[in-house]
Amino acid sequence: MRTSYFLAIFFINTQLMASEALDGLGIAEKMQTVDSSWDSKRHGIMVTNRDGQNLSRSLVSYQQRSEKEQRSLIRFSEPADIRNTRFLSWTYENPDVSDDLWIYLPGENLTRRISGRGGKTSSFMRSDFNNEDIEKRFLNDDSHQLLRSEQLFGTQAYVVDFTPINKKESNYSKRTIWVNANNWLPMQVHYFDKSGQHFKTATYGGVKKIGDIWTVTKIKMETPRQNSVTLLQYSDIAYNTGLPDSLFTQASLSR
Repeated sequence: MRTSYFLAIFFINTQLMASEALDGLGIAEKMQTVDSSWDSKRHGIMVTNRDGQNLSRSLVSYQQRSEKEQRSLIRFSEPADIRNTRFLSWTYENPDVSDDLWIYLPGENLTRRISGRGGKTSSFMRSDFNNEDIEKRFLNDDSHQLLRSEQLFGTQAYVVDFTPINKKESNYSKRTIWVNANNWLPMQVHYFDKSGQHFKTATYGGVKKIGDIWTVTKIKMETPRQNSVTLLQYSDIAYNTGLPDSLFTQASLSR
């Protein structure tokens, strides 16, 4: 009994020391390792309510990942006026290389490159998400400061400030993220504008384990100053399906 007691105390102290040793960067690193897949596919419904009016959009999202970059393709199917509109993004780990984002407009049979901060700050399909929000951020895109640990929605969370290294490339002065201490997924994000004002909030939910990957299936983005909220819900999520490289090219946008 005495040995078991001391082993239990040793285990608890070791766990506490490991927890205390975590800093902002360490938490960000753990967040990056949650999704270990090399590709994924998911269906989504995005509904924006602005001033009491609903705007619903159906989409399919594809992603392909490597250590140095992530490529994403989003295809819209509903409503009819945006059917076959497509977004393609190439996001790079190297902070000195500008990310690439293209949109295909089927009505004009035109592929247009979205460049610079102006393109990133634009609303994503008239929702509360910006184009910047749909791109992956790598570790070296931000500095990370652990602020505190606290309860959120009855779960222990780390609160970390993510501040862009290249301030000209971001719409935000910083993002404050509540990170679930159990599965390292984001629980809530506060977005701060260039003047340092908190102006919109993302809340993550519908967490489930798909294979061995903890996955968020619902994101609610609220922008009170615009009296607007967008709910993005994912279904039919599949990982490591062997998506072809050719899917994530400019040529594929108009097919």
